[in-house]
Amino acid sequence: MNKISTLTLALACTVAVSAQAPEKHVMKLTRQRTPEMSMGINRMPASTMSKTAMKQTYKAPSRDYILGEYEVDYWDQYNSWSVVGIAKIKPGEGPEDIIFQIPLDFRSLGQPDIDIPGKYVDGVMYFYAGTPLEVVINGRTFKDDLYLYHWADDQSGFDYIDSAEAVWNGYGFSFDDDDIFAMADVKDQDGAWFAIGQFILEKDLEENPDYDPNEGWTSLGKAMFQDGWVLPGFLIDQFDEQNIYEVELQQNDADKNVYRLVNPYQSGPAAEFNETMRLGYIEFDVTDPDHISFHPVNAGFAYTQLGIKKLYCQNFITYIMGFFGDTAEQVIEEFSSDTMQWGTFKDGVVHLPYFLDGDLGWGNDAMFGIQGQVYSAANWTFEPDETGFREPANMDTKIYFPGAYGSVSDVAVDASDAPVEYFNLQGIRVNRPSAGQILLRRQGTEVRKLIIK
Repeated sequence: MNKISTLTLALACTVAVSAQAPEKHVMKLTRQRTPEMSMGINRMPASTMSKTAMKQTYKAPSRDYILGEYEVDYWDQYNSWSVVGIAKIKPGEGPEDIIFQIPLDFRSLGQPDIDIPGKYVDGVMYFYAGTPLEVVINGRTFKDDLYLYHWADDQSGFDYIDSAEAVWNGYGFSFDDDDIFAMADVKDQDGAWFAIGQFILEKDLEENPDYDPNEGWTSLGKAMFQDGWVLPGFLIDQFDEQNIYEVELQQNDADKNVYRLVNPYQSGPAAEFNETMRLGYIEFDVTDPDHISFHPVNAGFAYTQLGIKKLYCQNFITYIMGFFGDTAEQVIEEFSSDTMQWGTFKDGVVHLPYFLDGDLGWGNDAMFGIQGQVYSAANWTFEPDETGFREPANMDTKIYFPGAYGSVSDVAVDASDAPVEYFNLQGIRVNRPSAGQILLRRQGTEVRKLIIK
């Protein structure tokens, strides 16, 4: 296991933005932002992005179908930690009434559940501000109303809102990442409270035997998977033919441009490290084959030694769409350049490239989120060497549809036949290397750092 220590999981840098406290009900509330990629490359635009919600359309199940246990993954805004646990959706009194039961984590004060009543109509759960809540902590009962907030478009603060929604996503429910559920007066008289956002609810199949995970999907057979999300974290070469492996590929019945890999990490080279047996998927949309995007779905991989309890495979366009709420068109317009390379779908091959951006340095289109930080734009980087340079790992990823692997269109060029190029550590091409320079040498897909003698 020593080989793992030479790579680190790099989350994008975060900057806390303080919010103005309205009366006693808000204190210590901050919004995590991600203005910088993990390689130290600032890819955030100077302009303020819009907050258009990214929602997918799936067949709405009945209320009885959604009842049961879920794995919940959320960020505790007040305490600044992530919580992963078991939530429940229980029936209420009326045919549309539901009760959303979530676990709270007050650490030394206890870990109670709290029931939040709501409504369920046509695939959407609705929750309303002012709903009476009650929670018991260490034998003490606390009562207060539900407070709902939504972060402003410019991230400068938040507004009270009357209601919040959670939309069925085919696996569970997705909440708006900018909505915050809160209850005051729990921890002390000054108004300490719980505040949670960025919910991810996923159906717990063991507790819901009637739930069919394949409903709405058609199997297309076996795809070949060149995994750049996980394998580089274990220093496993994803380009080696022995490490490119079969995974079931399914197509969505309602939207033929949406596909998913089924249980991608229950087999293959990373399976021996995987600590979870729960179902997982890598889901992607090829509506625009020149700018594909991935959906934030639990991929079914956990390895606590590297800080991963849940893994959400995605790419750059997904990250910006999810974190800032932009549409795909807005992301493409904002970030298009001569050197930017997007994830593509061509000749039956999904490709997320590792590339050199002449202005911003080395980049991977593949990136991932983890528990509590679904859109954290995480990737793998090598630990700094004696020069302080932190080299990003090559996370080049490919998904070969059935019959596409080994096709003439995807035969790799032998690196020995490719031209040699040199770049400085800022990613700027160097045509005439001189003695003493520390440069990056690229030949084909092979990149290494050296000192010119």
